[in-house]
Formats: sequence, structure tokens, C-alpha cells
Amino acid sequence: MSRIHTIALTAITLASLHGAASAADIHVGASVGRSDYRIDTTGATSADTKDTASKVFVDAAITPNLGVEATLFDLGRTSGTVVVAGVGTVNASARVRGIGVSGVLSAPVGPVSLFVKAGIANVRARAETSVNTGLPGSESSWQPTLGFGVSYPIASQVAVRGEWERVRTRFPGGEKDNVDMLSVGVSYRF
Repeated sequence: MSRIHTIALTAITLASLHGAASAADIHVGASVGRSDYRIDTTGATSADTKDTASKVFVDAAITPNLGVEATLFDLGRTSGTVVVAGVGTVNASARVRGIGVSGVLSAPVGPVSLFVKAGIANVRARAETSVNTGLPGSESSWQPTLGFGVSYPIASQVAVRGEWERVRTRFPGGEKDNVDMLSVGVSYRF
């Protein structure tokens, strides 16, 4: 069922972008940055909750201040070690990836453009442990996303942008946590 939802989301996004293309500009771009898994590491003997994250995106302005953005993202990996009584040392890691669509509200302030966005993403969390936990290896779910940022034009069709985003994630076993991404990227306007 998850693939059907992902295909439907992609079709809706492409239709929205196609409709918006006749009204305004289309931007494509990529960003790279740092993810921060906002998970509880109490009791862990070691934990690494930060990793490199990246995304590619397509956005279209429907009006000068309102747009839609489609994103394919990889939030990297988190890992840790915990000692479990009767089991011993357990190593665990998780990786989060997804595809999403957001509404974007922007406002020019001098040469820069400030923006906020909110949307929904099909988020897939894949977990691995050094012992059998009986939990599924991955979990896909629809989760809310939000973010804000700034875009600065460096040429007639090229802009740099910095942004902060938060993706809600459901991990195998049902636990929900946030993953934050702080990134810098480049976009090209057609």
C-alpha cells in the first residue's frame, strides 16, 4: 500500500508543478547539510545522533508569495550501543529517507527571499540491530514536515539557500521522533 501512496503523491505533485509552470517559475536544486536525530539516548553507552543529510527538490511558484515543493531526501544514519541485562551489548542503527510535498509561503526582504513551508512526506525508517528484536526491519509512514529558510540570488537564474527542516519519523516498533536537517543548497530557475 505504501508504494501506491508514494506513486499517488508523485502524480499529484507533478500535476501541481505542471499547472504552476504556466503561471510562474520552476526551480530545481540540491542541498547538503547535517541531520540531528532528536531521539532519547538515555541508557546508551554510546550514541551518534548526527550525520550528513541531503536532498533534491523541485519547486514552483504559483503566485509571487505561494508555491509548492517536491522533495526527495536522505537524512543519514543514527547509531548507538546499549547494554541489555541477560543479552549483553546491543548495537543498533537507523536510516531515514523519504519523499514529500510542501506548500511554501515566501516574502522578499531586499535581495533575499524568506520562506516557510509545511507539508507531508512518506518517510521510511530502516533499523538494524546486532540481535533479533522481533521488530520489522523498516517502517514507512506518512508524517508531517515543516521548515523555514532564506534564498539569495547569486546570478539571474541561480540562488543559494539555507534552511532548517523537521521531519517527523516513525521507527520500527512504533516510536515517533523528530529528525532535524540544517542545510545549504543551490537552486536553478528555468
